[in-house]
Amino acid sequence: MRDMTETAEGTLRMPRAWSGPHRQTLRRHVLRDAPPMPAGAERIDVHLPDGDVLAVSVNWPRIDPGAPLTLPLAVVVHGLGGSAQSPTVRATARHLHDLGFGVARVDMRGCGDSSTTTRGAHHAGRSADLAAVLDHLSAVRPELCAAGVVLVGISLGGVLVLNLLGGQAATVARVRAAATVSAPLDLVDAAAGLARPRAWGYRQVMLRSAKRQILRPAAALTRGERARIADARSFAELDDVFIAGAAGYAGAYAYWRGESPLQRLHAIGVPTLAVHAADDPVIVDGTYARAGTVASGAAVTLELNDWGGHAGFHAAGDPVAWADRRIASFLRGVLFEGTPL
Repeated sequence: MRDMTETAEGTLRMPRAWSGPHRQTLRRHVLRDAPPMPAGAERIDVHLPDGDVLAVSVNWPRIDPGAPLTLPLAVVVHGLGGSAQSPTVRATARHLHDLGFGVARVDMRGCGDSSTTTRGAHHAGRSADLAAVLDHLSAVRPELCAAGVVLVGISLGGVLVLNLLGGQAATVARVRAAATVSAPLDLVDAAAGLARPRAWGYRQVMLRSAKRQILRPAAALTRGERARIADARSFAELDDVFIAGAAGYAGAYAYWRGESPLQRLHAIGVPTLAVHAADDPVIVDGTYARAGTVASGAAVTLELNDWGGHAGFHAAGDPVAWADRRIASFLRGVLFEGTPL
């Protein structure tokens, strides 16, 4: 692990108007300046074994007709309470598409366009859903995946990416590289961080958003489950009364321990970049310091920056987030050994 205040992409400078972890975290949501994806995205439905259907939005790369694809398909996964239309997801996906990647943005269960086609809830134990997406895209659009796949996970989406890479060898075989931004590596620590007084505002917004997605009309819930979910006043309570059971665990603590990527980092063989900020107001920063010892010898590069907030990383004078530029630099190094994209 290393401090990424200075990198090959240049020295990170704190934007005066957006200094501090909270402004970094909220900037995209306040300014609503995430670039739109190009028109004409293709929707691909992924049918899961239990009958749920995930919606995937695919923007094909800009290449000459008949030309072979030389870059992998970039699959971008949103975080808790988000969707394929979340500002951070769109910004990351658009930057990769501008660099020549085909991009697929996944709406996980209960989220975005998948809210009416799924009955189950999104949670940290859904890495098998991500595996199903990769398998399906490779089967129905083999030409799009001819150069392989790269994965990018934002926040909870990063948990799914890391858990997939650390545990499902058959699917991982087609993944050439991966990156995560502000992903909680230890869900026990993440829960403790969200319970802190200074995280009250984030906790309330995220809890409302998560409950709204879980309680959507299409969800397969009993009247009692709906009441318990609606009454939950914290993530610990929500996870304990519903999410843990949905993920196959006896309680919240067992769920957090069982789905924490921290324990799987050593098993990851795919080149993977995990970017985090020490001033993240949502995820406890000490997690990444401990993860450095666990990931020793693995293919995971852990980068802890002094600032950036939660999935922010907005540098002065640059409309593209530093984390997105860092991901592109990392992928360039893995795929082309430094050749510019």
